[in-house]
Amino acid sequence: MHDADTLKQQLAARFRQLQGEHGLSAVQLEQRTTYDRKYVGWLRNRGRLPARHVLVALDEVFGTGQELADLGDEIRAAQNDERLRHKSGKLRQEPVLDHEGVDPTNRRELLQTGAISALAGVAAERSVEVASADLAPPKLIEIEEDIDRFAAEYTLHPHEILAPQVVQRWRQVDAALGRRGSWAARRRLTAAAGRLTYYLSRLAFNTGDFGSAVRLAALADQYAAQVGDQVVQASVAGMTSGVAFYRHQYDDATAAFTAADPPYLRARNAAYRARAYAATGNAELAQAELDTMWSSQLAGTPQPGDLPLSIAGAEMFTAVALVRLGDGKRAEPHARESVAGHEASGPAAHPEEFGHALCMLANTLLLRPHPEPEEAAALGRRALTVLNGHPTHTVAVRARLLGEDLRPFAAVPAVAEFRELAHTAGRPALTGAR
Repeated sequence: MHDADTLKQQLAARFRQLQGEHGLSAVQLEQRTTYDRKYVGWLRNRGRLPARHVLVALDEVFGTGQELADLGDEIRAAQNDERLRHKSGKLRQEPVLDHEGVDPTNRRELLQTGAISALAGVAAERSVEVASADLAPPKLIEIEEDIDRFAAEYTLHPHEILAPQVVQRWRQVDAALGRRGSWAARRRLTAAAGRLTYYLSRLAFNTGDFGSAVRLAALADQYAAQVGDQVVQASVAGMTSGVAFYRHQYDDATAAFTAADPPYLRARNAAYRARAYAATGNAELAQAELDTMWSSQLAGTPQPGDLPLSIAGAEMFTAVALVRLGDGKRAEPHARESVAGHEASGPAAHPEEFGHALCMLANTLLLRPHPEPEEAAALGRRALTVLNGHPTHTVAVRARLLGEDLRPFAAVPAVAEFRELAHTAGRPALTGAR
C-alpha cells in the first residue's frame, strides 16, 4: 500500500488533469455538485481530504465512475494505518508474512508489547469523537421540524424565500454527515439529507434547471435508499419522470417508476404516467393510469417529499391526458372542475397545478368545433399570474405552447396581447438561493 502523502499527490494530479480536460472552474464545479468550492482547493493543493460523497459527486461530473471516491478510500485507509502504527509505537516496515499469511513473530508479542492497550486508547478517543460529533438533539429536532414545515408550506412561499432556507439546512446536514457520529444520529441526518436534497431538486426543476434537478434527485434517492424512505424514493421517481416528460422522452417518463409505490404518492405518480402515455397517443394505457389515480388515495397530510395529489390536481391531470389525446369535449368539464377547486382553495392552492388547469381549460376551448380564442387568451393571461411570486418553469412553457396554438387567431387583439406576454415569460431564477 502507498503512503497517504503519495496517494494524495496522485489524487491531486488526477483531479487537476480532469478539471483541465473538462475546463471547469471551482465556481462551476460548486454549481454542478452543490458542494463548496473550497473542496477544489483542498484537492488541488493536497489539503484536507473531502468527504466521500463530495468525491462521488465529482466523479459524476467528470464521468469517472468511482475513481476519485475509491482513491479517497485508499487515502483514508493509509492514514488510518499510519495512525494505528504510530499509536502502537510500531513505526516500522510492514512485516514479511509466513506461508500462512501471519507475522512469524510470536503471537504473544501482541499482548506483551501493549498493542491492544494502545488500540483501546485509540478506541477511547474515537468514542469521544463520535459523541461530540453528533448535532445537539435540539438542533437536529429543529432541522426535522423545518423539513416538515417545507412539506406543509412548499407551495405557499415564493422560491426566493424558500430556497435559501432549504440550502442553509442542507449545508448544515451535509457538514454533519461529513463528521463522525453515532449511528442513530447519522440515520436521522441521512433521512434529513434525502428530504432536503429532494426539495433542492424540486426547486431546480421549477426554474427549468433540469440538469441540476436530475443530479440532485439521484443523490436524494441514494440517501433515501440508505434509510428506506419510500416516500422520497417515490418522489424522486416522479421528479425523474417529470424531467423526461418535459424533454419529450415519454418512454423514459413511464419507465422511471421502478422503486417503491407508497399509497401516499400512488395517485400522483399514476397521473404522471397517464400524461406520458397520452403524449405517445396510447389512450388505453393512459386511461388505465387515470383509473389507478382516481381509485388511489387523494389529498392527505403532506409528508417530506412530493405533495399528495388533491382532487383538483387529479381533475387537472385528467384534462391534460384528454387534451393530449385530442378529446377536448371530455377534457373540458375536468378542466373546469380543477379551476374551480383551485379557486376554492384560495392561497392554499397549488400554484403550478392551478396554472396548468387554466391552460388546459384554454386548450379545450380551442378544441371545440367553434373555437373561442379570446376566452382562451384570457385564461392564458390568468395562468401567467402564477409566475408572480411563484415562478414555475412548466407553466411558462405551457403558456407559450398555448400561444402557439393561438397563432391562427393572432389578429384578435386579446390573443395578440397574450401571445406577447407568453413569449416574454422567461425562465424564473432562484433569487438569493446561493
